Amino acid sequence: MPPTPDQGAPSLLVMFVLGTLSIVGAVVAIGSIGDAWGDAGAFVLVLAVVALLGTVIARQLRDEDDR
Repeated sequence: MPPTPDQGAPSLLVMFVLGTLSIVGAVVAIGSIGDAWGDAGAFVLVLAVVALLGTVIARQLRDEDDR
C-alpha cells in the first residue's frame, strides 16, 4: 500500500514550528543583547536548527523512498 502524502506532515510541521520559533528568538536575541558572544550564540542556534531540520527532512525522504 503506498504511503499517503500526509503521513510525514505532523512531525515535519512540529519541527518547522519549533525551528521558526527558535530562529525568531535568535533574531530577537541578536537585536537586544548587543554582545558579540550573544550574537555568536544566536547564530550557532540558527545553524543548529537548520541542520536539525535538514536531518529530519532527509530522514523523512529516505523513509519514503524505502517504501
